[in-house]
Amino acid sequence: MLTEDDVRRLLLQKTETKNLDYKQTCNWANASSDEKCELVKDILAMANTQDGGQIVFGVEDRTFNLVGMTDAEFQSFDPTRVNDFVRRYSDPPFACTVYKFVMEGLNSIVIEVPEFQEVPIICKTDAHSSNNPRRLILKKSGLYVRTDKPSSELVSNADEIRDIIGRASRKKREELVRTIEALVTGVPVHPRREAREQYETEMRDADDFFARSLPANFTSDGHWEVVAYPTDYVEDRFNDHQRLADAIRDSAVALRGWTFPHTDREKAANFLKGCQSSTVWSRYIEAYRAYFSGLFVWKGAFRENALGEGAKVLSFISTIYSLTEFFQFFKRYYGRIPDMAGLHAGIRLTDTAGRALASLDPRVELDGEYISREPGVLLQRDVSFAELQSDSDQIARVLAKRLFALFNWNNISDEIIVAWQQRLLTRTY
Repeated sequence: MLTEDDVRRLLLQKTETKNLDYKQTCNWANASSDEKCELVKDILAMANTQDGGQIVFGVEDRTFNLVGMTDAEFQSFDPTRVNDFVRRYSDPPFACTVYKFVMEGLNSIVIEVPEFQEVPIICKTDAHSSNNPRRLILKKSGLYVRTDKPSSELVSNADEIRDIIGRASRKKREELVRTIEALVTGVPVHPRREAREQYETEMRDADDFFARSLPANFTSDGHWEVVAYPTDYVEDRFNDHQRLADAIRDSAVALRGWTFPHTDREKAANFLKGCQSSTVWSRYIEAYRAYFSGLFVWKGAFRENALGEGAKVLSFISTIYSLTEFFQFFKRYYGRIPDMAGLHAGIRLTDTAGRALASLDPRVELDGEYISREPGVLLQRDVSFAELQSDSDQIARVLAKRLFALFNWNNISDEIIVAWQQRLLTRTY
């Protein structure tokens, strides 16, 4: 379920992207067919865009500040009526989720649009403008996507077609690979000592960057540290900055509005051996370095730190989401290295002693008290390329159970973790 904090995060971005669109106002009950069809076009386009997206109403067009909606506009958005209208134009039938929020006395509507599950969503019938019948708002058999502008447009070039076909094929292929791996299990390849030493040199270099870019108290506060690299060392796997930057951008996971990894518009830059970015906001503190060799290092403060010193907690739901996002990113990013034998992934959580697992979702009660006595938690996994591509969510589940065990929660079931993962992946949280 989308929370108020999630919406605040969307509003903080103050820029529209493929996965995020702001709109000032709309009264669904009184909206013209043209207005509704324009919104359907945005929904169809986001459904065909990697990770889907969100449409936020109540945001001023020029400043991107939250200005709210009238009560009549706010109440007019009935989820059933919105989805009934969307289904008139979507094939296969498609549905989104409509959320209502009141923040600082201002009304806002957020439409959550999941990425298609198996096949792209096609527009199944024409929609002509009622004001100008010669203008076509929606085109029968049209395939809409979000562009870099960002806007919602018909697929217009071979690259966009290849991207959609590729994502649809991967969804089918992952299912096939899982079936094959049930018969023949890929054996993880462990990094050789020489390769590990070369990566460690780059990791020390990355630590210098983090020390320069993140606040002085960052290391003493609870945070995540994520490291991943191919099991063999090749200095120039990504042989130029543009290719590496494109790989990061196209692999970023945008399931919760804030991408992983987040590339800051002002602080992103190239360095000699790769690309880097840092973000230091009141609620979001993180940075990454990506090397031509394939080494990726990211550090980010626990989001729970924003609750204040008196709340030393870790959301078990957000933890499942984060681990799933990490491995979704790895699957996409390292999927661009077809000759890679295997991957080493390391995930560290700091300042965990005395930290308790919590729900932080008023609808979900966590029975029992689960507190870590360890000063830090380190999760490591070596996986084959085939396992990464077919079972990234399963890898995240295994590591989640290991992590929760170190908070003395020994009996969480796979079914619970799977259920939360599916909520994230289908944007039904």
